[in-house]
Amino acid sequence: MGDTLQDLRDRDIDNLQYLLQNKKVHVFKNSASAFTASGEMVRLALLRGGVDLHALIEMTKDPNHTNEMVTEALEQNGVVIETRPYTNPIDQWRAGVYIYKNNEILAWIGGIRKGEFGYEIETTEERGVA
Repeated sequence: MGDTLQDLRDRDIDNLQYLLQNKKVHVFKNSASAFTASGEMVRLALLRGGVDLHALIEMTKDPNHTNEMVTEALEQNGVVIETRPYTNPIDQWRAGVYIYKNNEILAWIGGIRKGEFGYEIETTEERGVA
């Protein structure tokens, strides 16, 4: 039996509360460093979620691979990646990459923004590199 709308709403509220309680801001000197760190945060989150990144990379080397094949490989591990834009200025901080493991938030990596002291990433993840 599938989830009810109330189940989905409750899980979404739980995930948002997790973001609010665990978010941190990392500041980088330039956009290239922020972009590199953002990618590393995604990589580490996928590893934490049990994704075999080597197998995914090998899959993408096959000229016959499709995005659906990659998505299916992630879903076999219970991992789903969503990119969410938020155009409302009040909610814009929530934009970014959401990574779920078995319908629970595994990681959130916000978009890169220019801040007062450099380029900022709000995230639930550790700094990574750069």
